[in-house]
Amino acid sequence: MRIRRTAVVAMAAVTIAALTLGGCEDGRPVSKGGEEGSRPRPMSTAEGAFDVEKAVREADPAPYSAHVESDSFVGGKITMSISGRFNLNSRGGATARVHSGDGMPPDQAVDEDVVMTAKSIYRKDLNRGVDSPWQEEKNDGRQMGNEYANYARLMLDLGPKARKGMERLDGVPVYRLSAALSNDQITGADPVTGEKVRALQKGAKIPCDLLINKDGRVVRMEQWFGRSSAAHTAITMTDMLPGTYKVSAPTDVIPASPDPDPDPAHEPAPARHA
Repeated sequence: MRIRRTAVVAMAAVTIAALTLGGCEDGRPVSKGGEEGSRPRPMSTAEGAFDVEKAVREADPAPYSAHVESDSFVGGKITMSISGRFNLNSRGGATARVHSGDGMPPDQAVDEDVVMTAKSIYRKDLNRGVDSPWQEEKNDGRQMGNEYANYARLMLDLGPKARKGMERLDGVPVYRLSAALSNDQITGADPVTGEKVRALQKGAKIPCDLLINKDGRVVRMEQWFGRSSAAHTAITMTDMLPGTYKVSAPTDVIPASPDPDPDPAHEPAPARHA
């Protein structure tokens, strides 16, 4: 099945890009992990420990921005990566690089710069050269980033079985939540992802791991999809700053096609009066 070459409107879209590949290997892939220092480690002492429920409950709901690294895997191979700055808990604003990995068929390779505003998404196809024009698409203006807090509250409500304890990520204390969620639970927290993967899951649970910092923010989320959990996404958020950062539309843009006018031939005939 061909992957649609569209910009990522929400973090869930990179998951869908991986899931639409055919021929997945069986088995749950391991996390990318990154460099040795970036792997979560159990805490040997209580230093830096915090009350995760209190942190999530009191987390600031105001908009903020973060640097986001997102990788999608199928059969343990990277299919799609996103790296950039995103406004979260807000209705738009991002600049990112989107590119495919070794797990993507060569004829479906993607390498794009993406700029997102509240009203539009602009894509530059770097496979056509850095001087290629930007292509504009309409943005639906959906809130971005609030689903992370929804996941955290959902998993805390599951009780002790989901609470795995304190760890360190890049030397920073974090708390791990881990649970296998039903499609209905995913949809309640994250409607975009839940509805798009419902048919693919066929009733199978969706393993989900969160790492939460002392401010109650999700700093890393991993999910495994498909009946054999062969599709995997890992999203890491760093350099969180309060408020949104300004994103301007690029120049040299091919505008989005306007909605077509109604076809006069299909308009109802005027009523005839005796």
